[in-house]
Amino acid sequence: MSSPGRPLAPVDGDHPNRLRVVRLRLNKSHKEIGQILGVSGVQAGRLERGHSRLTDDHISLLSKKLNVEPWEFYADEPHDREKKMMALFRKLRPAQQDSIIKMVRPLAEEAGTLDIEPPLRKRG
Repeated sequence: MSSPGRPLAPVDGDHPNRLRVVRLRLNKSHKEIGQILGVSGVQAGRLERGHSRLTDDHISLLSKKLNVEPWEFYADEPHDREKKMMALFRKLRPAQQDSIIKMVRPLAEEAGTLDIEPPLRKRG
């Protein structure tokens, strides 16, 4: 696994991802990846190079079949600190998670890094 600071494998297209890194680490061919996704090996290569978009459905299917975490396919691999935060966050009750989100949202807004605002869960 590459470290967060290392550059991605070269991607020619507009949709960077880490499919090549994962595929090579698991010693899989384009044909094998294509079989998992129900596409040709050539199309799997296009996905890997970023010429076609690797969708969330692709990532979900690949992560299940290859037994890897979905984030491993994204261009921005989480740092260890983010992984620890997510592991802790997942252990909290929904009300506690909502409290954390409410606390962090203003900090992200202040930093100008809030891209989307996910809705809080409704308690009912």
